[in-house]
Amino acid sequence: MTKSKIAIDIDGVLSKTMEHFVDYINAKYNTSFQIEDINEYEMNNLQKKVSFDIYEELINYIKHNLFLFEVYEEADIMIRELALHYDLYIITSRSSLFEQATIEWLYYYFSYEVFTQIHFLETTPYTCKSEFCENKGVEFLLEDAPHYADATRAKGIYVLLFSRPWNQEVEECGKLLRVNGWREAKEKIIELSQVAH
Repeated sequence: MTKSKIAIDIDGVLSKTMEHFVDYINAKYNTSFQIEDINEYEMNNLQKKVSFDIYEELINYIKHNLFLFEVYEEADIMIRELALHYDLYIITSRSSLFEQATIEWLYYYFSYEVFTQIHFLETTPYTCKSEFCENKGVEFLLEDAPHYADATRAKGIYVLLFSRPWNQEVEECGKLLRVNGWREAKEKIIELSQVAH
């Protein structure tokens, strides 16, 4: 029997990337930002908060410190459980500059056998995650970015939007459903799978 497919984002879904950036900026520049202060999705929002150019610095930081980025609570356990019954696809808009380091990070935290495929959006023929999901026959996208979530929902694909400060204005609508963590996401996928089949 063919398994249903789940597409999973990395930053903000698996990896506490923005939380790590905030901690780094606070330690280096003696600021006191909280993750709740990051109310827009893009990384340059953090740059606007500190009012000077940190983009290149953060890129360099990622290159040398990616393994320090922690996973969200229960992500590793829930991923392994989902992999028993679903094909899991990674789809990230993270730069392919970090492709090798990202793959190593995924294998370190989740092991190599849990993901069916790993894709970096900029190296695929697709312009957005909704096209990727539609083409691959994905039933669920696990995401935190409002624009990807909305576009994928518009294609009739279930989107589980991980609740983050930068997506609080997004309202549940049709197949776009908000979740507050990995256990809730797994339970919602199982519930929706039973309804669909």
